[in-house]
Amino acid sequence: MSTLAPGKDVEIEERFVLLELGPNEQTGKSKKDFVVGMWRWQLLVLRSGKETLVTLSPLHILNEVVFSVSLKLTYFPQGRPVVLHNLKEVDVPLKHPYTWTVMGGCESRCLVEIKFGVNYKAYGRTHYILRPRRMSTTSVEQAQSSVARMLREDILTDITINAVGGSIRAHRAVLAARSPVFMSMFTHDLREKELSTVDISDMSIEACQAFVGCVYGVAMSEEELLVHRSELVVASDKYGVENLKKVCEESMIVDVSTENLLERLQMAHTYSLPALKRTCVRLLVDLGGCTRFPMISRSS
Repeated sequence: MSTLAPGKDVEIEERFVLLELGPNEQTGKSKKDFVVGMWRWQLLVLRSGKETLVTLSPLHILNEVVFSVSLKLTYFPQGRPVVLHNLKEVDVPLKHPYTWTVMGGCESRCLVEIKFGVNYKAYGRTHYILRPRRMSTTSVEQAQSSVARMLREDILTDITINAVGGSIRAHRAVLAARSPVFMSMFTHDLREKELSTVDISDMSIEACQAFVGCVYGVAMSEEELLVHRSELVVASDKYGVENLKKVCEESMIVDVSTENLLERLQMAHTYSLPALKRTCVRLLVDLGGCTRFPMISRSS
C-alpha cells in the first residue's frame, strides 16, 4: 500500500491549474488549497497499476453551482512529451469531488493540466469564472474625490488632450504622477510642454475619456471596459499605465475563443501581455497548433 507523498505546489495561471509528478512518484497532491474563481480547491493524482486517477475536490458545498472543467494529461517517455489524454469538458458540481480515470502514464514524468471553462452556472444563471479586476476597490469614494471632481468640472485644468472626435481638459500634475511618459513630456522641452496640448491621434474621444478617467482613479464599468479595452491596451502600454494594462489583459483572457485567437495572440505579442499570450498558446496547442491556423505558420 502506497503512502501519500508530501504536498506539491501547483502552478496556477488564470483558468489553468498544473501539477507535475516525477517518474517515480505514484501520488501527488496540491500542497495548499488553491483558488480559481471565488472558490477553493484541492487536486490529487494517484497512479496505480496501469491507471492514473485525477481527483478535483471543491472545498465549498453548493448544490446549484456547476463548473465546466477539462483534463489534459501529458507524459514524457524517454523525455519526449506525449499527450495521453485530452478530455472534453465535463460538468463538475460544486458539492463533491470529481475523478477522471485515465489508462497509462504511470511509468514516466507526468504533467496534469486542469482547465476551467470560461463560464460557470449558478442558480440558473451563467457567470464568468474570472471577473476582471475593478480599477479601484473604493471606486465610489474615488469618483467623489476632489481630484476626480476637478477633472469632471474642469477646475484649474492646464493641459488639453486631443483625440479623434474631441478633446479633454486635464491637469499636468495628475497625468505626470500616474504616467512616466507624461512626466517626461511635461518636464522636458518637448512640444507638449510648450503648447500645453497632447495629441492622441489613434484613440477615439470616448476611449480617451475612459483612459483619462482611469488615470484619475474614476471607476470604469465592465461594459465600458469591454467596449474600449483594445484602445485602452494601446494607450496604457504607450503611456506606461500598468494597472490599467493589467485590467485590460485580464478582461481579454476571460473571453479568448477560436474566433479571436489570432487577434489576441498578436495583441499579446505587440503589447507585452504575458498572461494573455500563455492562454492563447495553450488554446492553440489544444486546437492542433499551426495546422489549424495557416496564417501563423506563414508569419512565423
